[in-house]
Amino acid sequence: MNGAPLVSVCVIVYNQAQYVRQALDSVFAQQTSFEYEVVVGDDCSTDATGSIVAEYAERYGSLRLITSGANTECKGIIEAVRAAARGEYLAWLEGDDFWLDSRKLEKQAEFLRAHPEYIGCTGEVCFVDEAGAPTVGFSFKRYSKRRRFTLEDAADGYLPGQTSSLMYRNVFRELDDNTTAAFRECDSIGDMKIAQFLTLFGDIYRLPEKLSAYRYLTTGESFSARTKGVNLSEAYLHWALERKRMAETVLGRNVSFYKTLRDICYHAWVEYLQHPNSDNLRVLRRVRKRVGRPLATGAYIAWRTLGYPFRRVAGAFGRTTVREENA
Repeated sequence: MNGAPLVSVCVIVYNQAQYVRQALDSVFAQQTSFEYEVVVGDDCSTDATGSIVAEYAERYGSLRLITSGANTECKGIIEAVRAAARGEYLAWLEGDDFWLDSRKLEKQAEFLRAHPEYIGCTGEVCFVDEAGAPTVGFSFKRYSKRRRFTLEDAADGYLPGQTSSLMYRNVFRELDDNTTAAFRECDSIGDMKIAQFLTLFGDIYRLPEKLSAYRYLTTGESFSARTKGVNLSEAYLHWALERKRMAETVLGRNVSFYKTLRDICYHAWVEYLQHPNSDNLRVLRRVRKRVGRPLATGAYIAWRTLGYPFRRVAGAFGRTTVREENA
């Protein structure tokens, strides 16, 4: 490969031997008019994941394998892969997900070249089970359905799409030290953190095509599996406040996160209603205290609670929507 590639495909793997071949096959099946590199970060897998990736590295000269000396819970290996990526654009994929469209990279790179006003673009996602079959009745309601995803959408707690559908400009090559430090020091869950950070530089566009598959797992090493049945209200609050601090550090002005914070407070309330024990009550009280604005927050929780039966009925008929389309 002569010079820097247009796109760096960044793949993060950890103990995903059962799925990683499908992920990598979907990467190397890409049909592009440009060169792209593949940087795989293995976060110290203890199964056959590493040997499978090494096999692909021997087969494809564009693949570089980066390993961690010890498990970093993804944070360290993600930073290592991002630093090693040389492309003008970055596209991410986790080792248990895969791409559906063989022209995913081509479509997204073409869009970004034609629309310099956007920092990145995503696409639609298909939710699949362990076997790769589409799941029935599962959706993630924090994905925005708006074509244009903004700073305000991110601050309100939404995502522009699933990580495996995202491609964005490699802004990390030109950041000043203060901005780099603000990003690295932000202790937040990865997909929310990168979405918030990117919107500090521009909007993200959502393409209408279905580009990737997200494998929703309730067992193994996935985040969904590890946190199943855990009250994450205080973690959500901490992550949101960290993103607020990052945004305000970079922009030098206040950024309202109140809608996100009150939603987290409602989440803590629902956790208590579903599991009414002393631990969840203490979590609810701590969250409400940190969110503040007791009258407004209390009114919002009451409104959401009273409207719950109606939302259930609407959802049963497929009319529940989040972040509707805009032009």
